[in-house]
Amino acid sequence: MEDLLHRYFSGLLSDDEKDILFAEMKEDAELRERFIEIQNTYSLAQMLKNTGDEEYAKKSFQQLKQMRRGAKIRQLSTRLARYAAVVLLAAGLFFLFKEYLFNTGIKVQYTEYRAPFGTRKEVLLSDGTKVWLAPASKIRTPVKFSGNTRSVELDGEALFDVTSNKEQPFIVTTGKFKVEVLGTIFVVNAYSRDNSFKTSLQEGAVKVYNENEEMTLKPGESSVLSGNKLIKGKTSLNEIHYLQSGIYKFQDMPLSGIVGTMSNWYGVNFIIKDPKLAKSLLTGKIRENDKVETILTAVQKIYPFKYRRTTDNQIEIY
Repeated sequence: MEDLLHRYFSGLLSDDEKDILFAEMKEDAELRERFIEIQNTYSLAQMLKNTGDEEYAKKSFQQLKQMRRGAKIRQLSTRLARYAAVVLLAAGLFFLFKEYLFNTGIKVQYTEYRAPFGTRKEVLLSDGTKVWLAPASKIRTPVKFSGNTRSVELDGEALFDVTSNKEQPFIVTTGKFKVEVLGTIFVVNAYSRDNSFKTSLQEGAVKVYNENEEMTLKPGESSVLSGNKLIKGKTSLNEIHYLQSGIYKFQDMPLSGIVGTMSNWYGVNFIIKDPKLAKSLLTGKIRENDKVETILTAVQKIYPFKYRRTTDNQIEIY
């Protein structure tokens, strides 16, 4: 590589050899340092004194004092400008190559995946990680992961099957907490519309944290935001199976919890007029392609109630 460096600065490298050199410098810190060292040497060489420079400077100074005509001044200015141009060119080349090597100027490209109301979506990320988005959820991710971490942004609910990479942890950022893993299977529920947060772990280990709190989960554990504090509990496999199968099973769940889930999935606000009705426990299942009215009609058979749609996106239960 030393030979390539010197041939490069001598202008003897082909385009293919330049590509090889630049690719090596991106991966090799020592080679980059050597490149800068040689670059500085070549730049400084343009500013070093040549034989007779001192005598030339003295004569030029005397000429400058004696010159009266504009033409002679312009001639000398042009000569001095040439020296300045050489220095500026060397400095410009240095910063150009520095920008190319250390900050390519290529902005990180992102893509956003959305699951519409009432529909799940399966996404495969560039590192092989699989993501199942719940209805009305979205995830923002780099087109290609780079740097020390693999970071994505989630609004909604998603199941992650993360490809293991100890050198590049996987981080899910939500509106309230971050979830960091190396390789594992877990669910994050963080819809911005209902201000909730929950992480459930099936395999591996995850760390849930923000500026004020931190919690580590083991398989079978979950963390739920209660008030302003994280509470550790048990994982319900129903939510994991739902995101993969499209069938959501619930057992002894209050009606308020069921319609809360439906609210996120379908973008409908539910108002339960009777507090006792809101606390009634129900057991059953919801299919992904079921309509809101179909689900409510089925739940009515378990626990009698009435409902009416007051607006396009609001339903009253009484």
